[in-house]
Amino acid sequence: MRFVRYGAPGKERPGALDNDGVIRDLSSLTSDIDGEFLASKIFAELDNNAIKNLPVVDAGERLGPPVAGVTKVIGFGVNYHSMVAERKMGTPETPILFFKAPGTLCGPTDTVVLPEGLTETVWEVEVGVVIGKTARNVNESEAMSHIAGYLTANDLTEVSFGRHKSGQWWLGKNFDTFTPIGPWLVRASEINDPYELELHLELDGKPFQRERAGGMIFKIDELVSFASRHMTLVPGDIILTGSPAGVGSNLEPKVFLQKGNVMTLGVEGLGSQRSVIA
Repeated sequence: MRFVRYGAPGKERPGALDNDGVIRDLSSLTSDIDGEFLASKIFAELDNNAIKNLPVVDAGERLGPPVAGVTKVIGFGVNYHSMVAERKMGTPETPILFFKAPGTLCGPTDTVVLPEGLTETVWEVEVGVVIGKTARNVNESEAMSHIAGYLTANDLTEVSFGRHKSGQWWLGKNFDTFTPIGPWLVRASEINDPYELELHLELDGKPFQRERAGGMIFKIDELVSFASRHMTLVPGDIILTGSPAGVGSNLEPKVFLQKGNVMTLGVEGLGSQRSVIA
């Protein structure tokens, strides 16, 4: 089952795609695709038979972030072997965790806004993990059972902040619209092997990233367990699992986003995004 939120920004309604790819309105079943819904029996058991007679949503509706009420966006940096090689650095001994503000989230076709003065902003296509059950100090063998689903994510970063702002590189990740997610949230039970999912990203039609998620250094169960040992994860929390090689700041010559660029990206089975830079 693929879950969506559709409508104008701040006024999104819950939906799901039926077997024909038609969006059905879920307002009669839940007020939103939020943590409470993700932890519910309805989310776990909803199927095509249950939604096939629900109201049809206009195909032209905007899709927003597929998860509402997010309290934490947790990222993990340099988590692909190919990224380590591209950056010519040593393999991290432990996961590199950072935070992004929930206000950075936007929909899969929303405009990405570059604030004035940013000159070294880059992209990172990632598999996003959405928590469905409260997790605190969970071990790796239990971690996957705490996942509600997966989604496509793009972790944008102004990399110059690592050299300035007293080295506070995470500040460059926290501008509004710097985390497009979606189009869908796909239930975890319907992804047979998340490490087989292929990620890709193109800028103005030119390919930059393409790799399967199996290239992760620390696997998803390790990331969930690691995060849960340092904070309580609650339903609706999003974990960004890292990005493969092909990020513009690591290339020669370097490539940075400019106004007017178009990013197209996706994760196999999780849907695609198209973001215009403004």
